[in-house]
Amino acid sequence: MPSWLSAMRFVGIGAYVGVSILLGVYVGSLLDWRFDTQPLFTLLGLALGLVVAVVGVYRMLVAIIKEWQDNDKRS
Repeated sequence: MPSWLSAMRFVGIGAYVGVSILLGVYVGSLLDWRFDTQPLFTLLGLALGLVVAVVGVYRMLVAIIKEWQDNDKRS
């Protein structure tokens, strides 16, 4: 695999983390605005976004490491 392709995968992981957290905060703030519960749902959205980001990054990194190991076995 070309090194630039590996770099793009890591950029994608960073984007995934950012989107997960921002989406959680955004939805939480919308719920806070709707139900007038500031900052309850914003903080819950942040926590949920962080959990989703950590689980997603773990899965992506496991897949990348497995692919690297498979490539090493073929070489």
